[in-house]
Amino acid sequence: MKKLIYTFGLLAAIGASQLNNSANAQVVASGNCGASGNNLTYQVTGTAPNYTLTISGTGAMATFSAFTTAPWYTHRANIATISIGSNVTTIGNYAFEACSRFTSVTIPNRVKSIGDAAFSGCTALTSVSIGDSVTSIGYSAFFNCGNLTSVAIPNSVTTIDVGAFYECFKLSSLSIGSGVTSIGMQAFYRCTTLTSITCNAITPPTTASDAFQLVPTSTPVFIPCGSNYNVTGWITFTNRLNCIAGGITTNGLVWAFACDSTLTISGSGAMNNYTGGGSTPWSAHRSTIKKIAIYSGVTSIGNYNFDGCSNSTSVTIPNTVTSIGNVAFIRYAIIRY
Repeated sequence: MKKLIYTFGLLAAIGASQLNNSANAQVVASGNCGASGNNLTYQVTGTAPNYTLTISGTGAMATFSAFTTAPWYTHRANIATISIGSNVTTIGNYAFEACSRFTSVTIPNRVKSIGDAAFSGCTALTSVSIGDSVTSIGYSAFFNCGNLTSVAIPNSVTTIDVGAFYECFKLSSLSIGSGVTSIGMQAFYRCTTLTSITCNAITPPTTASDAFQLVPTSTPVFIPCGSNYNVTGWITFTNRLNCIAGGITTNGLVWAFACDSTLTISGSGAMNNYTGGGSTPWSAHRSTIKKIAIYSGVTSIGNYNFDGCSNSTSVTIPNTVTSIGNVAFIRYAIIRY
């Protein structure tokens, strides 16, 4: 019996020792990274090539540079996850430059600014969630984030600096909040795959003439009712749509709920099939749609496309449409073709 107890005790001691050694081995690097020194700390944990970088504490992050790099810089190629604490208030210049492995990041709601080149060269980054307290996005903040696919800039942001999203080649949709007042030179340079831009500012932001250089000028730009974007930086876009809401369907057609409560569908090709009116992109506006205008080039109307448009009284269907899907107009008002 004593031998058995001794054996269990020895095994428990060995197990505890191994756990401690394992826990110690998981911390690759740690230290301070705050503007005031120890107000923020960082820790790199895990096993290469899947390190986690965690920023903790309260207040502003230190400012780094191309010459005074962030303390985790030597591990940048193996950082697969970045976790920024909820009490961090700024993202420092060059903070995560060239961290080329992580694919998504959430910038907490208390962060007020994203520093220069903060995420520059984060080539695996596909999505970013920007908190609603950020007021400025710095110079080259997301430079060459070549896999970033969509960006929603919150209403709190006032300034998008020079080259902020320079050469984000795969950026397909861009939403700019109502508070933006200035967009710097080449901010969206060479974002050549943009299929839609939404700018919610009633007064057009002061925008550099080359802010959207090499972005296709035919890209639909959705702007608020009553606004006039016939100004520098925007005038080159030939498809500016004053509307309450709009976007691109997964089939690549342009939809817009216009200021006169007309839903327009334009482009080339077939409309999507849906499983009910509530699944359409314009579902939130169904009860207030008064007219539907489908433009020449659309080839078919899909299932449930206008289900529940109960206050619509007319629809225009062009000669290019060759088929109308199941229950496309169910729960529709009086129709005049």
